[in-house]
Amino acid sequence: MSTPEDAPRGRGRPPRISRQLIVDTAAGMDATTLTLQAVADRLGVVRKAITYHVTGRDELLRLAADAQLAEELDASAVARAVDWRAAVHAYATTLHDGLLRRHDLSLEVDTLPATGVLASADALLQQLTSAGFDDVEAGRATGLITTVVWTVTREILAAQQSGGRHPSATELGDILAGLPDDAYPDARRVTAAVDVSVPAQLDFAVDTVLAGLDARLTARLAPTPLPSP
Repeated sequence: MSTPEDAPRGRGRPPRISRQLIVDTAAGMDATTLTLQAVADRLGVVRKAITYHVTGRDELLRLAADAQLAEELDASAVARAVDWRAAVHAYATTLHDGLLRRHDLSLEVDTLPATGVLASADALLQQLTSAGFDDVEAGRATGLITTVVWTVTREILAAQQSGGRHPSATELGDILAGLPDDAYPDARRVTAAVDVSVPAQLDFAVDTVLAGLDARLTARLAPTPLPSP
C-alpha cells in the first residue's frame, strides 16, 4: 500500500520525508509566508505528503517555533547563573532575545511553544528550588516569568511593525485627543511618559517579579520567633 511520501511527482519518485525533515525545513523559512504547500515545494513533494505528518498551518507554525526556540535558547546560561536571581535574568534575557531573532514566528503563533523552552525552564526550576522555593512556587514563578517575557516581547514586535509605537498606545492617544483637554489628566500624563513597547519595559517587569519572589522567599526563610514566656 502506498503512502503519501510515495506519491508520484511527474517522472520518478519524490524523496522520502519525515516529520522532522518537515519541521527543520519549515523552521528555516519565513513564517509570514509559511504554508504546507510552500514546504512541499521546498522539499519537492506533493502537499499530501506533508499533511500525512502535519495537520495544518497552525501545527506547522507551532512545530517550527518549537524547533527554533530550542535551538536559540541557551539553557546553560541559566544553569551557570550565580544565584536564582541571576538565573531569572538569564532566562528572561535569552528567551526575549530568541523571540526577537525569530520575530516572524513570534508574531505568527498565539502561544509560546512549551517544548522550545523546556530545557531552559528546567534549569530555572532547579535554580529556584535549590534556593528554597517549593515546587508549586517554582512552577508558578517560571510560568509567570515566561508569560511576562512573551507578552512584553510581542508588544515590542507589534510596535516595530507599526512604526515604533504600539497600536494600543496610538489608539488611546487618538481617543484622548478627541476628548476635552481636562479629561483624564493622569491618563494623558502617564501615556505621554511611558512606552510599554521598549526594552526597558521588560527590565521593569522582570525586576518587579523578582522583588515579589524575593520578598516571598525572605518571609519563608525567616526564623520563626520564639513564643513569649
